[in-house]
Amino acid sequence: MSRSPYLAGAGLAALLGMSSYVLWFRTSTPAPSESPKPIDQPSSTPSSPTTCTAIDGGEHAGDHLTSIIFLYDASKSYNTKADSSPFMGAASRFPEMGLALEKHLPSPHRFVLNTIGTLSLTHRPVCDIYMPQRTLFRRSCSEEDIKNLFLGCRSRLVESPGEEDTDITGALAYAASALESHSDVVRGIVMFTDLEEDVPDQSHIEAHPDLAGTCVAVFNDCVPSDALDPDKARRRATVWEKKIMGYGAKRVFVRNSNSLTDRELAQFFDDCR
Repeated sequence: MSRSPYLAGAGLAALLGMSSYVLWFRTSTPAPSESPKPIDQPSSTPSSPTTCTAIDGGEHAGDHLTSIIFLYDASKSYNTKADSSPFMGAASRFPEMGLALEKHLPSPHRFVLNTIGTLSLTHRPVCDIYMPQRTLFRRSCSEEDIKNLFLGCRSRLVESPGEEDTDITGALAYAASALESHSDVVRGIVMFTDLEEDVPDQSHIEAHPDLAGTCVAVFNDCVPSDALDPDKARRRATVWEKKIMGYGAKRVFVRNSNSLTDRELAQFFDDCR
């Protein structure tokens, strides 16, 4: 018996329709072992506590590409507690300076603030900051978060008591020990001081810090006696530049603190790495 061509066409259409449905179902339905992935859903989980808080940077030893140790002269000749003192002026620059370094130097970063005073080698850090790596897809600190963190560290710094002595070499030894266990791309020291070293007594044995591979920026200020001998500050700067190079520093940058620009400091460390 012959079949109607219309019935044959309808059967073929039904068969093609079923095949299309099976193909759509197989390509549209996720495998049983997989879950559909949300598309660009914002995370409601707050960032890690270590992201935007001052912490013990030792928790992240070896986990940073830039390590900078900031040393502030807390001797009473430099830190008079007056708003016009060199110490207060240097401390006020830290937030903007820190932002400039954070922007221009490779991340992750570790910034440590400490003071120069009596027996500087034994001083505990005023602030120890770790900031994770910046990436295109990773959520990290905002610029405002970082600036607020730096402002908090500055507040702690200005509360530091005045010190009777100025153990600059001991402070450099502290910085060297904080940097020696890391193979950072940038290893730096930023020092604010009048470069007049006074040690407690004659029994004090001078440290010999190992600054190999370290870049050192020194910003010095004049002391009242410099008014009677204008070349005195320049001679101190020359002596300390040679001394720091003698400790093995990779490069030394000595400037009067009044000539400091944050971008210039960032460029110094960038060129020195």
